[in-house]
Amino acid sequence: MPKDTFSPFDKRLEDFLLLAHYKSYTQVAQIQDQSQSSISRSIQKLEAQLGVSLIDRHTYPISLTTSGETLRRCLNECSRTINQTVSDIQRHNYLKPVMRMGMIDSVARLLAVPLIKNSHRYTSEFSLSVGAANELLRQLLNKELDFILVNETFSEVPDLQRQFIYSEPWFLALPPSLSRTKSWSWSQLTLCGLPFIHSPKHTGDGRFLETFFSILSISLPRHYVTNSNDVLVASIEADLGWSLLRPTIVAQTHTSQSSKLKLLPLPDKLHASTKFYLIRLANEYKHEFDLSASHLCELVASVLFPSLKTIVPTLRLEELNIGNEASGV
Repeated sequence: MPKDTFSPFDKRLEDFLLLAHYKSYTQVAQIQDQSQSSISRSIQKLEAQLGVSLIDRHTYPISLTTSGETLRRCLNECSRTINQTVSDIQRHNYLKPVMRMGMIDSVARLLAVPLIKNSHRYTSEFSLSVGAANELLRQLLNKELDFILVNETFSEVPDLQRQFIYSEPWFLALPPSLSRTKSWSWSQLTLCGLPFIHSPKHTGDGRFLETFFSILSISLPRHYVTNSNDVLVASIEADLGWSLLRPTIVAQTHTSQSSKLKLLPLPDKLHASTKFYLIRLANEYKHEFDLSASHLCELVASVLFPSLKTIVPTLRLEELNIGNEASGV
């Protein structure tokens, strides 16, 4: 290869892409298992060979020059092309790819086992990570996962491909001491004597509920926050408070027979639902992504819905809007 040309596997280009993404020499050095000075020299050598500055060293955090941004876009496009070509070659030669999927914990309890059981249809090896939506997004952006099933769109993040899977309605979750009353207003709930229990604002459910009450201009005087769905449900059952829950949160911790809390429609005949999306990096693994999205829609109808209906007998399949995105709060 001529001296002035670059291989797509040139380590200096890899270092540059990592630096453009993380904006930190320290973090890139940790990822590459090298010293910070080695990464700095690698970038300087790349700039010297190109004859242009790629990094604006007068800003913090690190930012790219115009030339650096142009190179970053080009390298990202090359990476996407290589990944898609590998996927096409595997498909042409009937080689099923390795697939790494992430899923939030509330739906994993019902969907993980049937998903793993049927993964042989489109993959030779399947791994599943369960965690919070933000952590799964981080792993996706770091290419530690291929797809994630989450209850957020992350619309502020560029270069993501999203496929709507289903929407899940919210219900009023009451403790045993309040479950005898079948109809509630928001004002009655604020004066019931028990606090509102909810997930933290940094979680998908926490952000959803914050937006929901903000839209309704409802201010709840007492709060109890926990990042554990197990603790949330157990606290309601122990008469420590009330909440709004999705049925999968109850299913995550209980069978329908063992739960002591009561799920009722939201006050004032309101309807709210959370939308679930399968998300991937743009232009990567499109064929496998489409197969996975189709398979998830099948599982929502055949596995998730029957389980949710044991928790909320009045739930109708149409309310999930499977594969057909509909409006919601």
